[in-house]
Amino acid sequence: MTDTRADEPRRAFWRTPALRTDEEDSVHRGVTWLELFLDVFFVVAVAGLAHQLAQHLSWAEVGTFVAQFLPLVWLWVGCTYYMERFETEGVENRLILFCFMLVVGGMAVFSHDGLGENYAGYVLCFAAGRAFTTLLWLRAGYHDKQFRPVARIYGAGFSLAITCQVLSTFLDGGSRFVLFGVGLLVDAVTPLFAIAQTRALPSVSTSKHPERFGLFTILVLGETAVGVTAGLAGPHSVTFEQASGAALGVLLGFSMWSIYFDFIARRSLRQGPWHLYGWTYLHLALYMSAVCVGAAILNATQFEGTVLPAKVRFLVTGALGSFLVCVGLLECLLERRRHEPTHLLLSPAMKLACGFALPFVALIEANKFIFFAYFYPLLVVHIVYGHIAWFRQEAPASDLDDVLDG
Repeated sequence: MTDTRADEPRRAFWRTPALRTDEEDSVHRGVTWLELFLDVFFVVAVAGLAHQLAQHLSWAEVGTFVAQFLPLVWLWVGCTYYMERFETEGVENRLILFCFMLVVGGMAVFSHDGLGENYAGYVLCFAAGRAFTTLLWLRAGYHDKQFRPVARIYGAGFSLAITCQVLSTFLDGGSRFVLFGVGLLVDAVTPLFAIAQTRALPSVSTSKHPERFGLFTILVLGETAVGVTAGLAGPHSVTFEQASGAALGVLLGFSMWSIYFDFIARRSLRQGPWHLYGWTYLHLALYMSAVCVGAAILNATQFEGTVLPAKVRFLVTGALGSFLVCVGLLECLLERRRHEPTHLLLSPAMKLACGFALPFVALIEANKFIFFAYFYPLLVVHIVYGHIAWFRQEAPASDLDDVLDG
């Protein structure tokens, strides 16, 4: 018997980077198991930052959380975007993700007091991750001429940012944070200087890229579950009030999941660099908001007084308001198909209006149950609207066929 596989080309052990053209070739891509494993390392680091915020809730600690959270998730964005453009099936792809795991693991280790005694460790791990990402961009530009103009801009901007971050570890006091902030700002705006060059690149996938962000959203929303369970864990017996507060926390997390996945995750992003960058930066704010909600839930669940503290009330409503605003703006970046059931203007406008209104609810002094009853309608209105818009439309013929065949 002749082995037909003998004539088939073998997979290359080591591959050079080349721009992927999946969208132009109508190829569906999915998130790989290894990428999901890498995301676990990021979430472990995020959980450490969330735990610090929950244990020492204050406005100063919120600022500290943001300052540590942004570089961590920006590193995730860099890795995600590189894999979107240059993912291969070679062994080098696994080695690249393994290196990211080492760097993120280091950031998780140094995340405790990452702006204090562990500042040098946390920042140098981040700088090492950004240096590795920059080398990947330069390597890609060397092998792929089409990407070379973008690689030059990335190499120059990111190198400047890395230099600022490394130099900040040799300074003390406010000057180190100013220099680190400058480096982070340069890091964030560098891709915007490559807008014209990015237009010449193949389109990002409408399958894998949104899926990767959606899966990471689930992991970040998991911090809500962590906040609820942490609030109930301990040697003491669980009271009815604590259990009821935890149930409200679960309901809050479920509502955030519904709003994001009913309105954002099921649709495709419009093509174009401005839409891509808007999608990325809005998700950074959305992730921060979700983690802050989880930290606030932990404090609310553990609180047993008559009036919920103002800092908890403002963090809950402020973070939820930011979450809704991000979702509303993200809606404006999505493709609108012929039978899209949600209204073009009403749907995002509702989220923006409720998002800006939510922080004002924090002015109401009440216990956690009454307070929840005041602000939750500003969330549930979107869930109700989404269900009405979706289920009032006629099911496509393919859906009816699936039902009949099942």
